[in-house]
Amino acid sequence: HEITSATLSFAVTDPPVAQGDVERLARHLKNRTPSLAVITVSSAASRDRLAGLAADQELMVGTTPAEFDLADIVFLHEHLPRGLDTGDIIVWSEGDFTGRRVQRRQPRARTRNVDGFFDDLVVGSFVVHRNIGIARYSGSTTRTMGETTRDYLVLEFRGHDRLFLPTDQIDLLTPYTGAANPNLSRMGGAEWQRTRNKARVAAKGIADELVELYRLRAGAKGFQFSSDTQWQIEMENLFPFTETPDQQRAIDEVKADMESDRPMDRLICADVGFGKTEIALRAVFKAVQDGKQVALLVPTTLLASQHFTTMVERFASFPVKVAMLSRFVTDQEARETLAGLADGSVDVVVGTHKLLNESIKYKDLGLLVVDEEQRFGVSHKDAIKRMSVGVDVLTLTASPIPRTLELALTGIRDLSMVTTPPTDRQPILTHVGEHDEGAIVEAIRRELLREGQVFYVHNRVSDIEQVAKKLTLLVPEARVVVAHAQMDEG
Repeated sequence: HEITSATLSFAVTDPPVAQGDVERLARHLKNRTPSLAVITVSSAASRDRLAGLAADQELMVGTTPAEFDLADIVFLHEHLPRGLDTGDIIVWSEGDFTGRRVQRRQPRARTRNVDGFFDDLVVGSFVVHRNIGIARYSGSTTRTMGETTRDYLVLEFRGHDRLFLPTDQIDLLTPYTGAANPNLSRMGGAEWQRTRNKARVAAKGIADELVELYRLRAGAKGFQFSSDTQWQIEMENLFPFTETPDQQRAIDEVKADMESDRPMDRLICADVGFGKTEIALRAVFKAVQDGKQVALLVPTTLLASQHFTTMVERFASFPVKVAMLSRFVTDQEARETLAGLADGSVDVVVGTHKLLNESIKYKDLGLLVVDEEQRFGVSHKDAIKRMSVGVDVLTLTASPIPRTLELALTGIRDLSMVTTPPTDRQPILTHVGEHDEGAIVEAIRRELLREGQVFYVHNRVSDIEQVAKKLTLLVPEARVVVAHAQMDEG
């Protein structure tokens, strides 16, 4: 076979401008009669609409390449940046035909992973639309517009306004995680934008606070406690139980923090009964061994009394002076405690928010322990921050507030998780059912047989005495007493 080459030369110009006028296009084609005329458009709907208008101008119209030889003009659903005119062949892009350039958009990247989100949606659940606000999910539906059929999520807003959101835009939604039964947002208006702006300002405030806390922590110099003394070892050996692995690790982490020259700021997160108090007791005793004072801050007078009793019992064999400040102590006892804190004769003070009073003077405060931080208000937390500058801080909680948890997870506060239950701890059994006196009596007697105690919770003070009398008749061997919030403290 002999192969020859050839060069074709022809002039190429821009196609004639039609300004979107199909009638003008038809006149042009009838005057020139090119062998091939093609218009490319960005959607099938535009193709079909323009083809119909061209047919009304008595043009033979095609919509596939197979009709090039038969039709006066062929409309194709294709993207073409620019057209051309060779004299015998005319190709219009959509921009050439309409007189405006069509920008071909790149698919918008999803801003988050939505895998599984649709599966978790149930009718009646609340969601947040990024641009509109809080809505109630009312189900899904399929709708057809023109020749396009799409699936939609139905969102209900305030005033029974409804939005049909295409499922391919589900990344605009996030699950609602706030308080129960929120107010739905209104479609239109600036309400949601104002809410977002407030949240943005609050987030910036938190970020500034985190930066300031980190700066202070990085630059602060704390007291470097010494290694464990013989008394420390003896006190710890008085613990009647075996430490769980998580508990022992938390104890070691607290001691390592205290023995460094950086102020400790550690969060101990553990369920009730998992040994948080023992961790705190060992830190308290360690601080006292180096001549430092300790303040144990709790949210309630009852908890203050419990911690006070526990420490008095655990430290009874050692020269440690423990005092309490709460409404359970007399004015004379409170004055003696304040004087002891000032002159150093009181080593450990247990108290409620009274400890945050700026009038209280410590001779040498070295450790602040905060129990159940989530139950203190904003003003109390501000006072805690002022009180804890340059002081080791140990926080105990079973349910940390989001900001505290964020500080721990971002590394600004150290975190110790105690997740191992104590040895032989029995799982908690919960039974929900109709009121059954037989089941109640059986449960109470089972607890009494193991020499335990029973709390019977009733929802009305008005007839709580009658309920107590009935329990006495049902279980005569039990000693029944009543307690409620309307009783006098005496």
